[in-house]
Amino acid sequence: KLMRIVEWYNEILETCVPCERELIKKEILEIDKIIEQACSGRIDWNNYEASFIDEFYDKLKNLHTRVMKAQNNIRKIRDSIRSWGQVPMYQRKDASTDSLLDIEDRPGKVQRRLEGCFDTKKLIDVAMEQNFRYFFDYFVKSEIKISDVSVRKPATNESLAVVRELSEIKIEG
Repeated sequence: KLMRIVEWYNEILETCVPCERELIKKEILEIDKIIEQACSGRIDWNNYEASFIDEFYDKLKNLHTRVMKAQNNIRKIRDSIRSWGQVPMYQRKDASTDSLLDIEDRPGKVQRRLEGCFDTKKLIDVAMEQNFRYFFDYFVKSEIKISDVSVRKPATNESLAVVRELSEIKIEG
């Protein structure tokens, strides 16, 4: 458990950007105090309290899980934007530099791009609500699940899978 505690603590400090660190600053300070207590001679290889280590482990596991899920939500948003944002709306016919832009199906292309934008907007709305709950450790029942939001790849009907792991989260109040 001690090795996992070290790994999680270091991963949180290394992967969090400054704005994320600011949101979890209070919890990091609490964890730092626990580390100070442990390093002040309270714990050594021969003299340790299993309950102290278990509580510390649970506290850090909770924080680590929430931070990683929030960062994963941001990655999903970026991937969703890239799915339609990196594809030009209009391309040349036959991919030739001498050809004009193919604008025959202009309304259809605009519609597909708008659908991609709206799908990403839905994903952002759900992810922002989730990330609020993750960073402030505040959970209540939510009717919208991120798994209900699907994002279509451009020019296909294939959906990009977006998964929410609320079943793992304790739901309170």
